[in-house]
Amino acid sequence: MFAFGNIDVEFLQPGPEKSAWRDLLEEKGPGCHHIAFRTRNLTKRNEYLEGKGHRLLQRGEFDGGHGRYAYYDTVPDLGVMIELLEFDKDKEPQGQAAE
Repeated sequence: MFAFGNIDVEFLQPGPEKSAWRDLLEEKGPGCHHIAFRTRNLTKRNEYLEGKGHRLLQRGEFDGGHGRYAYYDTVPDLGVMIELLEFDKDKEPQGQAAE
């Protein structure tokens, strides 16, 4: 994985199990699956993206529940999906303004 500020670039090959990565590979062939952005407030970013018409495709937790991710269908507008990553250590304190 390569990190550039709050943007991560990761090269991966999906396994045989069903996943968003496998689905896109089967549908479109090799290429860029998504661009990930770290956020301090996943809830606010989710509201923003869904408000712009970008459907939530998949969400879950990682790092033993200390982080959350969400994939959005931004392909029609951007040609690639967007992933948001929120880590507990980076989470915006309640009552703070959004980044």
